[in-house]
Amino acid sequence: MTLASMTGFARAAGSAGPWRLTWELKAVNAKGLDARLRLSPPFDAIEPDARAKLVQKLTRGTIQVGFTAQRETTTPEVHARARPAPKQKSDGSAACK
Repeated sequence: MTLASMTGFARAAGSAGPWRLTWELKAVNAKGLDARLRLSPPFDAIEPDARAKLVQKLTRGTIQVGFTAQRETTTPEVHARARPAPKQKSDGSAACK
C-alpha cells in the first residue's frame, strides 16, 4: 500500500533499565527531503547513522525526529530498626545484659 499523505505525528515512550526513553516524529509534505534529528547525549553519537538510514527509506518531506533519554536516579532506601527500651528493675534502675 502506498501512502497518499506525508503529514503525521507519532510519539512513543518507555523504559529500559534505568533509562526513560521518548521518541517523537513529525512529518509534513514537502517537495524535497529535509530530515532533522535531535538526540540526547550520549545517543547523539548515532545521529549520522540514523540520519543515513532515514534518508534511505524516505524520498521527500520535512521530517523531525526527537529522542530524549533520561537516566532515572533513585535514592537508596535506608531502613532503621528501633532498639527496644531496656527493661526496668523493680528498684527503678535499668537492667543490662
